[in-house]
Amino acid sequence: METINKISQSISSPAGWLFAILGRFTSLKDVFFLLLLIVIADFITGLVASRKKGVPCSSRRLRQSISKMLCYFGVVYLLFEFQNILNIDWIASYKIVAGFIYLVELISILENMAVITENKIFMKIVKLIRGKAQKDDIVNDIINEKNEDKTLSKKDKK
Repeated sequence: METINKISQSISSPAGWLFAILGRFTSLKDVFFLLLLIVIADFITGLVASRKKGVPCSSRRLRQSISKMLCYFGVVYLLFEFQNILNIDWIASYKIVAGFIYLVELISILENMAVITENKIFMKIVKLIRGKAQKDDIVNDIINEKNEDKTLSKKDKK
């Protein structure tokens, strides 16, 4: 009876609800923590690369990083729930998708590092991943691609 009273007391408070929600994510804490770290690393290296090339900082990038992170968390969580509801133990689809997200963000970090350091090793890795640059100037290609306004249509750019 004492246990039931403690549970009902904790559920009735906002802190209890918060801990209940956080408790639901304990299985995903490692995946979410790595997602958070890699998105923050991409954001910071992107800022440093932009500053090095003289691209002005804007709040748009922070909003994009936050919305990207929330989308990543949402997709991973939905796949985790889908897997649990269907009782699928033989495949961890949320881990496969999280691994793909890590890879995409790692490529972005490598591109940023190529811009920041202009080190031959980073340049070769990025060229290997991207293929041949248009004007064989991979740094400018990266900067132009990352700073192009995605809200404009292709017709507006011409």
